[in-house]
Amino acid sequence: MSNKRIRFEAILCCSADRVTLAEAASDIIGELAGKYGGATWIPCNGGWSDHGNDYVREYVSINHENGFMVMLSVLPELVEEAYGDLTKAFSGAIASHGLNARFVHIDQYEVAARHFDVAAGKMLSFLAPA
Repeated sequence: MSNKRIRFEAILCCSADRVTLAEAASDIIGELAGKYGGATWIPCNGGWSDHGNDYVREYVSINHENGFMVMLSVLPELVEEAYGDLTKAFSGAIASHGLNARFVHIDQYEVAARHFDVAAGKMLSFLAPA
């Protein structure tokens, strides 16, 4: 039994209204949750520099935009497949909702998944598939 997971946190900020962003995020979540059993999105605001890809001591022009973050946790053996599905879902939502976005920031790290059943008052255990 292992609760080891790989967590992706993908952030998209662009000049779009919150309703359009929510619709795009919902599309992404629907696609990912249908394959991996669950995913989450939360609205956010981001600040970024026009020259953010440059490694400099200080960035002077900062843009502030609405956005959202998608969180997806998968079993370690599914990490490459899930990363491909995540980027495909973002690309599809960006295109279908006409978002003016070029970059999606994605962090990946190892986590330990835990689930608590409030009604039963106990922690649940999950076995990795054979």
